[in-house]
Amino acid sequence: MLFSSLKLRFKCLLLKLLHAKNPGCKISGGETLLLAESKLSAGEKEISFAHVGGVGDILFSLYFCRDFARHFEIEKIRFFIVAGKNALPLPAAEFLSPLLEKQEFIKAVHIVDSVPENAVFLDDYRKMKINFAAGDIRSWYYNLTELHLPGAFWEPAIFAEPDFKYQDKIFINLTPRYRNVHIDCKQLEKYRNELSFLGLPAEYEAFCREFFEIPFVPCENMLVMAKYMAGCRGFVGNQSGIYSLAECMKIPRILLAPDFVDHYGVIVPGPHNNHPQGGWCEDVISTGKMLAAIEALLEQR
Repeated sequence: MLFSSLKLRFKCLLLKLLHAKNPGCKISGGETLLLAESKLSAGEKEISFAHVGGVGDILFSLYFCRDFARHFEIEKIRFFIVAGKNALPLPAAEFLSPLLEKQEFIKAVHIVDSVPENAVFLDDYRKMKINFAAGDIRSWYYNLTELHLPGAFWEPAIFAEPDFKYQDKIFINLTPRYRNVHIDCKQLEKYRNELSFLGLPAEYEAFCREFFEIPFVPCENMLVMAKYMAGCRGFVGNQSGIYSLAECMKIPRILLAPDFVDHYGVIVPGPHNNHPQGGWCEDVISTGKMLAAIEALLEQR
């Protein structure tokens, strides 16, 4: 217990040291790759963004896109999802795009095979000297401009009309990446009547083989998934694109956080970060804390 307490205190101290003036990132001599004014023609009120990353990265980038548009009083943006080789697979892009198209600040979504010349390339932050073990993913995009936008992370970045088909269920998702070996999901079996699995069929089959069987929630696209999430009881899962959706929607959520240094657990938004999060959320690093969080979530409604 003493070691765990000291480890947590060290983690919190290190987080405070790593946070910089832009939300959550440490920059060392990085160039500003986005000159805001040069991307906007005189009198023109439209801007395009392009992203070549994964689903979670794209969803988290929407905070910056929205706040940047707000700063220049741009009502709607265009968003280009780059799909194909060395980018997001086309089926994943097609699964995601209906959700983005429904967001009020997005005028149109285009799936392309290369970055358009007139678009702000969001992945340019990777060229900057950012400490990618610090802060959280959403904050990295804000370093693309010298505007020092505040980053309204406490607000939802994604909205969906609730579908209450699963209103009494807690959705769970577990992926192979960013797993915490100290969390035993078999202990959730006593809540199996409260749980339904949300995610890929292969992830669902792996979960049932490794732990126990629960119902699967089929979704034809991420818009349908978001509607179910908006009407559900809450969400629990490890770092993944679906957790990113839960975070962006601010539904009640529990993050099965990876170990700190080994897996860069600090990059995921959670209560242990220094930014306002919005909505009810817990991040847990042990089986006991996971079970306590589930009990607290069940008491929310």
